[in-house]
Amino acid sequence: ADSSGAPTMAGKEEHRNPLAPVNKASSNFLRRKGTFTGLPSKPKIKAQSRLCLVKPSPLNAAQEKKEVPSADRTSAEKQELCFKRWMNHVLLHNDTSEETLFYKNYCFELNKRAKYILRNESYKLAIKKVDGEVEAERIAIRDDRDPMADVGIREILIEALQSYSPQWSSFAFEILFGVKCTSENQKSELISSHILSSPKLEAQFAHPSVPGSFKPGFKEAVKKHTIKYFLRVVLFLDLAKTHEVLHGRPCLFKIDSKVKDSQSLLHIFCRETLKGEGDFVKHLGVFGYRVVHTQKPMDEMDFTVNHLATDVNDGIRLARIAQILTKVEDIETNLQYPVTGLKEKCHNVSLVLKKLREKGLVTKVPAKAIALGHREYTLLLLWQIMVHFEIYDILDEKRLRREIEIVSSTNKSDTPQESNAIEPFHGSLKLNLLLEWAKSIGAKFQVAVTNYSLGMNCRILIICEHRFIISHHPFLMDDCFLLFCITIIPVKRLLNNCYCQQLQLPV
Repeated sequence: ADSSGAPTMAGKEEHRNPLAPVNKASSNFLRRKGTFTGLPSKPKIKAQSRLCLVKPSPLNAAQEKKEVPSADRTSAEKQELCFKRWMNHVLLHNDTSEETLFYKNYCFELNKRAKYILRNESYKLAIKKVDGEVEAERIAIRDDRDPMADVGIREILIEALQSYSPQWSSFAFEILFGVKCTSENQKSELISSHILSSPKLEAQFAHPSVPGSFKPGFKEAVKKHTIKYFLRVVLFLDLAKTHEVLHGRPCLFKIDSKVKDSQSLLHIFCRETLKGEGDFVKHLGVFGYRVVHTQKPMDEMDFTVNHLATDVNDGIRLARIAQILTKVEDIETNLQYPVTGLKEKCHNVSLVLKKLREKGLVTKVPAKAIALGHREYTLLLLWQIMVHFEIYDILDEKRLRREIEIVSSTNKSDTPQESNAIEPFHGSLKLNLLLEWAKSIGAKFQVAVTNYSLGMNCRILIICEHRFIISHHPFLMDDCFLLFCITIIPVKRLLNNCYCQQLQLPV
């Protein structure tokens, strides 16, 4: 220490005289650093913004003591992958490979829907009246316009018809003309040969001795053919899009096309070719020929799901899923698009949840949790949607009751087991019957089943497999067992997730 008694900081620290005066600045510095040896520094305690008192249950305590298996740690990621594939299947329907049986059934269903449109009385009556007007030359092409010979007119009409997306163009050519269209170049050739001209008319009016020449009347017949089939294609595709004949709801027009509605095609055709026409759309409406489809910006959105946290929280894809499953067309009407912030996301998700609840879905998932990309709430909502709108269509109440009676009758000869009342699952009759079916099977092997979460384990699956595969036939499997495998075990894994238990999600 120097003459004043203050401690020196150079070299090793010397022992300070306890009777010497203390430098206050040095003492405060040491207190701030937490190295003051005179008094211990007090820890700072931050007040909790929300106090939640939860009574610990012995079941949760026992589960916390057990080490979580490695399979449960990745169950959420596996569920995300499965739901991503399921949503892409529902939204895009992109698994129509020509080598699969599903593609054949898909083509059969398309032909059935197309025949329904062609045999519709309103469509047939409108086409019949328009054809009569064309034959009477009250709807006719101008004399100075020849779609077959005028290269400029041909290019304008071909470009207008090429505004349709490839899926819809191929569908129209296959149904109306019986030919397949596989490329854009082929589509241009088919438009030239089947709409702006006709192989039948060329064969009918062909000159017997001069190749490439035609008999008188060929030019007028081709003009009438062009009007008829141009209007046929526009009306047929408009009705097909209105009824959503193609799965996945593809856009009727190309995204980069200038044409976005069916009436624009009629205006282009009238402006470039027809004579003596004012409002051509209004004129056709007199005969029952009406086109209403308009392609909106939301329809051109890419609905591919790549990541659940970012692709589902805006509510747009959820609305499209709900619209496909519930067959309600007005769900997307009041959605806000484009989505720029949390307010728009909450608005869209709230509208979707409201429509789903109107269709009988029982869910307590908050809209804000979905908008924020909460994983557990998002998975829970997707599970509830799948169970309510897809599993319900597969389950047959009569078959379930009959199977329960059969299994219960075989258990009467066995020793009576302790009856455990099952817990109702969201008040659903079919799911409660499925749970009762599982309980009746587990009773024979002394496996108690009470609900879809805590009472389910691998033993009940092995029992069901023994009953319906080994006991009956090694190559046959009952529908109930299939539903049990695809429904109960994933729900069990989700509801047993530690995050869901902390959130107290409904079981």
